Amino acid sequence: MESFYQFIQRVKYLFQGSIAQLFLYVGLGVLLVVLLFPHVRPDDLNIEMYNPSPETIRSPSTIEDVESTEKRREEARKRVQDVYIVRLEYTQNRIDLITSIFQTVEEIERAETEDEGNGNSTTTRTSLSIADKLDALKEELTPEVADEIDEQTLRILLQTNEQERSVMQDVTVTAVNSVMTQEISSSEVEEAKQRVEDQLRFSSLPSSRKEASIELGRFAIVQNKFYDPTQTDELREEAVNLVEPVQILEGQVIVEQGDLVTRDVYRQLDVAGLLQEDQSTKPLIGTFLFVALVLGGFFFHTKKGIADHSHRANHLVLFAFVFLLFVGLMKGFTLLTDVTMPTIAFLFPAALTPMLLTVLLGEKIAFGSSLVQALLASMFFSENVSSNFSAISLLFVLISGVVAVLSLRRGTMKANVFQTGFIVAMVGIVFQLSVTLLRSGSLFDEELGFSLLFTILSGVLSSILVVGLLPIFESGFGILSTMKLIELSNPNHPLLKKLLTETPGTYHHSVMVANLSEAACETVGANGLLARVACYYHDVGKTVRPHFFIENQMNGRNPHDELTPSRSKDIIIAHTTDGARLLKQYKLPKEVVDIAKEHHGTSSVKYFYHQAKEKDENVKEASFRYPGPKPQTREAAVISIADSVEAATRSMKSPTEEKIECLVDSIVKERLQDGQFDECELTMQQLQTVKKSLCDTLKGMFHTRIEYPEDREKEKNS
Repeated sequence: MESFYQFIQRVKYLFQGSIAQLFLYVGLGVLLVVLLFPHVRPDDLNIEMYNPSPETIRSPSTIEDVESTEKRREEARKRVQDVYIVRLEYTQNRIDLITSIFQTVEEIERAETEDEGNGNSTTTRTSLSIADKLDALKEELTPEVADEIDEQTLRILLQTNEQERSVMQDVTVTAVNSVMTQEISSSEVEEAKQRVEDQLRFSSLPSSRKEASIELGRFAIVQNKFYDPTQTDELREEAVNLVEPVQILEGQVIVEQGDLVTRDVYRQLDVAGLLQEDQSTKPLIGTFLFVALVLGGFFFHTKKGIADHSHRANHLVLFAFVFLLFVGLMKGFTLLTDVTMPTIAFLFPAALTPMLLTVLLGEKIAFGSSLVQALLASMFFSENVSSNFSAISLLFVLISGVVAVLSLRRGTMKANVFQTGFIVAMVGIVFQLSVTLLRSGSLFDEELGFSLLFTILSGVLSSILVVGLLPIFESGFGILSTMKLIELSNPNHPLLKKLLTETPGTYHHSVMVANLSEAACETVGANGLLARVACYYHDVGKTVRPHFFIENQMNGRNPHDELTPSRSKDIIIAHTTDGARLLKQYKLPKEVVDIAKEHHGTSSVKYFYHQAKEKDENVKEASFRYPGPKPQTREAAVISIADSVEAATRSMKSPTEEKIECLVDSIVKERLQDGQFDECELTMQQLQTVKKSLCDTLKGMFHTRIEYPEDREKEKNS
């Protein structure tokens, strides 16, 4: 054990600096990649097109079959027909156009009649010729209309009287309206013109007038149904978007053993990345990135979780050893998986690491390690069937770890460790049954039976390993765990027995100080359990000369009456160094030894100093001070206050709340002015909290002795 401790000290010395600690994690990462890569490296496939497959091949991941997806999208695009829109307003436009032609002819005829009617006696006006009227009509019409309509048709309109033109207009407009209200595409224009011609040909118009109406009717017929590219594209895009990507799902069978490898199957194997000549590069890079992400995140998590920089190297090296432990166990169990059955993975002691780290480093680090362990287990126990990750293994290890941490929060005696193992096993059984039922599996399956048995053994094995390994880690890394503190608080410890039998007054004093200190430490976030245990042992040095301390003087005789103040001072002060020596002799933790040395700091033994001062004014106060050191931790500072407060209140007559508060306040002020708290992290705000806690606890202790104002009033009246 001693050699292991020395080895740990050498390792911790190597990794004191942040750079060295970073290299430690890099080394762990490289080791992890080496161990993980065989579990993620794809097998080499010997596949040839149009030959039977030598094995059943599954897709290692979910990936999109882009070619099949595009093919389906193109088919969906082609299924969408062209969209056409009908311009119904064109009907009225063409009718208005025909009507305007007839109106223009009417206006020309009316203008000529008005000119003739307004002629004077001196001027003789001749009527316009047909040619002049034709020219006037063409000028009024748009060039498009004038060019499109045959000149002969226009002549007929000009030569026709008003009544006949009205009939022609009605017949033509009716025919045009009848045809234009129907859909007419570009390829159907000629057919529509023919329909209007047929309608007009059966009209009762004279032959020449009929031909003119046919000419105007054919001219009026135009396309009113048009292709809409925007709407067509929108519908096609919508149809394309509705097509789900074709995916080759993770674990999907691409080809069964013995089936023919067709061109499409071969293409799917290529899409899944199973035909690449070098398939190890990407998984190797992926493993590196995964390990870097997991360990990098945990590295910064532990740096934040370990506030005390002086202990950081110790804790990081400790985690490195625990890490190697559970990674080695995982690798060993994967070898068992290969030679036995897949369910052997549930035998892995998943609660071991979280329980160890909960006891040694605290819950925060333990929760982080549970996640790291679960992520790694998902790869180690993936079985390399269809995926690089096993969801069942991840959940099983994560749930086991979290339950273990939560179960150890309220106590860490050995009995609690075995109780935690039992709880983890029960939760694991519930998890196994829930997964089986979710998969609609049978509860009487043989494999499920083995899984449940291994789950129980996993919890038991975790507890046994924790109890066996914990003393090794505690002694090797010098960590004072909660479990160790609880064991030290047992009254059957040899030193506590010695204290009780040889110095019963000091023992009672220590218990009272423990009650005060624990409550006060917990209010400022310090370690209350450490304070309580340290209080039990802080005055153990008084067992060397028990009767020189007032609480152990039963017969009223004070041996200091026969000694000089200087000699009495030496005996009183020696109890701190004597106590530290005894604690080291019994191999108590360094934290307890330090508090025994620090609980008086460098304060002075005032009673004997004043006695010496009365005899010799040249006596120096420094020679009547404790050797120290001053309290270095919040726990030591709180115990130093509680120690003085308890001793002072014990001799108080007729204690009241006001007296207790004044006493506590005066002791704290005196320690502050003396600089006893200069070397610890206790703030002024925390000191106020400690004072309040001490007052509250003391009021509870002396409740039956406190004289309240109303009681004094009753006594006065009586």
